[in-house]
Amino acid sequence: MSEESMELLHNAGEVVWSEGDEEAELVRDMKDASIVISGLRPITRRAILSAQKLKGVIAYGVGFDQIDVGAATEKRVYVVNTPGVNSVSVAEFAFGLMLAVARKIPQLNNTVKARKWQRWELVGNELWGKTLGIVGLGKVGSHVAALGKGFKMNVLSFTRHPSKERAEKSGVEFVGLDALLRKSDFIVLCCALTDETRGLIGEKELGLLKSTAYFVNVSRGPIVDERALTQVLSDKRIAGAGLDVFEKEPPSSNNPMLNLDNVVVASHMAGLSEESTKRISLTIAEEVVRILKGEEPRHLVNQELSGVRR
Repeated sequence: MSEESMELLHNAGEVVWSEGDEEAELVRDMKDASIVISGLRPITRRAILSAQKLKGVIAYGVGFDQIDVGAATEKRVYVVNTPGVNSVSVAEFAFGLMLAVARKIPQLNNTVKARKWQRWELVGNELWGKTLGIVGLGKVGSHVAALGKGFKMNVLSFTRHPSKERAEKSGVEFVGLDALLRKSDFIVLCCALTDETRGLIGEKELGLLKSTAYFVNVSRGPIVDERALTQVLSDKRIAGAGLDVFEKEPPSSNNPMLNLDNVVVASHMAGLSEESTKRISLTIAEEVVRILKGEEPRHLVNQELSGVRR
């Protein structure tokens, strides 16, 4: 949280930092809370229903799959996220992963620092003019598409809400998921984790990818069958992957994905930059103030509560 956002929070009330991973600790710390700001720590049904003074739960970022929205709605507690404020950071990071894995930048960095001078052994592939497939064309996906156009890429997208107007505005071609996976040289997952997208990319879908394709995930780990993706990468059935997220975070030390030389990994950092964290934290603080004043938040997730007298 930025200094400006923390000043807003301290002026609004007492700020308590909740530590620990156990649900019992969360229940204890939320007992007297009016607002909870959530990172990736699960905000469970038990914790929500036990918090007698709770008015709102705010996700630090766009994703809110760690929050039991059903329990919050049942208790008439606002669930809020911060859409759009880190979309540029996520899109840039996606391209960073694409460039890193395709041009073998981590391997080059490691060999030079190890006092080795390898060149032809680590020749990679260009992005220029290739086909980019984007799964999910929200704010992040739209920025990814814009960056792809800068690389003169042919941009395809699979989304739940395709339209001629959206296609023309974003400069993309909407296709089915299978067609996108078959045709794309680079696949970037940008969709939210929902009941519909959980397990969206499994063994069958991964089997559609070109042997020369690169797979990038900057959304959520459970959208992909990690076991199937690990096998595909181990067998070199695709060229490589760039992963900012895992099914279990942090991944276990014996996760086989961490040993693959055709994978570039990160610690769920795509949405976090100096600029985006300032925007996120200020948006959160402003939403806290609105809720405490009895106003409806601007970025309400459980729209069932919009206009409901509380």
